[in-house]
Amino acid sequence: MIQRVLKQAKETLKDLNKNKWHYLYTGILIQLIFGVAGSFILRRIFGFVLLMTGQDNLNNTNIIQILLNPMGFISLIVYLILLVVLLFLEYQVFCLMILGASNQKKIAWKKLFHPTHLKLNKQNIFNGLYFLVYVILGIPIANLGLSTTLTNELYIPDFITGEWSKSPTSAVLLFVGGLTLIYLAFRFLFVVPLFTLTDLNFPQIYKRSWQMTKGKLIEFFLSFTLIEFVLLLILLPVFLLSIVLALILDNDGSNLFLESLLLTLINGCIFATNLFVKIGIFHLLIQNMQSFSNNLPLQNVQKKRKFASLTLLFMVFASFYLGETYQLATLEYNPKIEIVGHRGYVAKAVENSVEGLRAAKKMKANYVELDLLYTKDHQFVVMHDNDLKRLAGVDKKVSDLPANKVIGLKIKQDGHTSKIVSMKDYLKIAKQLQMHLILELKPTGNEDSSYVIRFVNELKKSGMENQVKIMSLDLPTILAIEKLDPDLDTGYVIPIQFGKLPNEPVDFYAIEDFSYRPQLAEEVHQMNKKLFVWTINSPDKIRYYLQTPIDGLITDELKTTNQTKNELRHDKSYIDRLLDLIQPLQ
Repeated sequence: MIQRVLKQAKETLKDLNKNKWHYLYTGILIQLIFGVAGSFILRRIFGFVLLMTGQDNLNNTNIIQILLNPMGFISLIVYLILLVVLLFLEYQVFCLMILGASNQKKIAWKKLFHPTHLKLNKQNIFNGLYFLVYVILGIPIANLGLSTTLTNELYIPDFITGEWSKSPTSAVLLFVGGLTLIYLAFRFLFVVPLFTLTDLNFPQIYKRSWQMTKGKLIEFFLSFTLIEFVLLLILLPVFLLSIVLALILDNDGSNLFLESLLLTLINGCIFATNLFVKIGIFHLLIQNMQSFSNNLPLQNVQKKRKFASLTLLFMVFASFYLGETYQLATLEYNPKIEIVGHRGYVAKAVENSVEGLRAAKKMKANYVELDLLYTKDHQFVVMHDNDLKRLAGVDKKVSDLPANKVIGLKIKQDGHTSKIVSMKDYLKIAKQLQMHLILELKPTGNEDSSYVIRFVNELKKSGMENQVKIMSLDLPTILAIEKLDPDLDTGYVIPIQFGKLPNEPVDFYAIEDFSYRPQLAEEVHQMNKKLFVWTINSPDKIRYYLQTPIDGLITDELKTTNQTKNELRHDKSYIDRLLDLIQPLQ
């Protein structure tokens, strides 16, 4: 097996070196066609879907309404069909490019969009669903290089995996589910080359891929890893040399144009590495195929158009250089961002505990976010899960119990212990600590008509109404609070959202990291509202968001956030900004 791995990797790397300029040129074309033009078309169709359904966006609350609208449903089907076609075309271009280079041929672009080569005459909507299933299965191994231009940003939102990992049972299920997806993704590795280069239909393709990968998963994994490792070894000295040259030519990092050139070169090398990793993987797969369709859109290589190729490369380089210059010039640490301890400071205490509140105060958080549930006898307690099993070990629900059966219950988490407290007691301690709070109301559906009034009255009794913000996933609840007392600072929590944010009569939005886009902050500020993002825990993301125009960052990692803030206060040179703008390997 080792000999086969080395032989295949050697042949692949040899081909990458031989056809590197052809692959780079075509890869840039793919990026422009599918990353720019394809994304533009999809955004316009998505906008048409929203227009037809009278919505400003698609989120977790209105998806059913959009699907039940006949025009919305039809428009979404059109959107999905186009998405499938674009994804297929991108994969097809990669496979044809590699196969053509091996046979001294090139892609016949004019024939590429012919229905025969799109296989639209042989496929149906169910086969399109087969293809979407393949794309979804590929999410866990996308970092190996199998993602497309349109799916580079596709991943499972952190708030889903994060919450699941907090319970031992669900964490095991998440782990097993992830391994299963990875296993299936490897068993269906040949779906794309078989579909694009043979005349098989999808059921036959899945069956053939299953047969071709039988007993070879380790071999393929080692081959992929070896190719990626070699390409990274090539990238590393280029990266280090670029940094050294920058330090020599601009040791104080103050030359914007030189640092922009350096950043463009580094990100260009990273783009090329990502591209060659993807091509290398497809090359390995195609090597293992024995037969191909006789009706592929390939043609004999004609005279090379070096001038056109060089012109395209220069234009792309110049465009990226201008873009990198703008980013370097405008990237700045935002000292106005308010840091919010998510459920207190969970590194030092149980979530939503008084100890977590005190720990967050010591870490100098601007706010502490906490969750409020409603008991059977109409009292508010500080707790995230309605089910007491995870933290208290009690197989009962908060909403089914009176307050005296919930308050005082012992809770455990990551070696820490505490007790469930009432909203009243928590606010009293927060007031003593002079700690500002963000109260998240979590209605379970069992609340009575006095729910909102009781909450507002309880808040005002505490004297903390001017030191807290109030938010909820449940928009009607927040709107009712806003109507009852417009002076209260209210916010709407949005876990998943595509399109523009709704202009609701609230004071701020709390959006999950998965749905954040740079233009959202500008949209929110134009509404004269604020934008908080949750839950940001990785060092890279904390560093990224601290240099954005958001108003608040909700995190479990208060220590890391403080350290990053201190670093950014002193990192003012262009070389410091450059290091933050280097694109990750995918």
